[in-house]
Amino acid sequence: FSLHDQDVPRVLRYRSARERLAAAVDTFNAADVNFVLNLGDVIDGNESPEASEADLDEILAEFSRLNAPIPIHHTIGNHCRRLPIATLSRKLNIPYAPTPPPVEVM
Repeated sequence: FSLHDQDVPRVLRYRSARERLAAAVDTFNAADVNFVLNLGDVIDGNESPEASEADLDEILAEFSRLNAPIPIHHTIGNHCRRLPIATLSRKLNIPYAPTPPPVEVM
């Protein structure tokens, strides 16, 4: 099941992503799936981080309609990277540890 429009080659249309995700959630709930794997790029990445975060919040609201206890495993797509990785990590429940500075060995 894809959230992207299939009728236009090589052009992704995110305007319909929320409606398609809503349909997918309904399908997943009816099918009693064991888990959901989000492969990323559920938002297009707006000009501002604030608009991108609002888009992500809308998508996460749709995911929240999954029947409990269906776990959701998220990955981060390149379009999602309009948001700071720490924000994505927190909102998508993905463990994140900043890379520590290199240690100098003498």
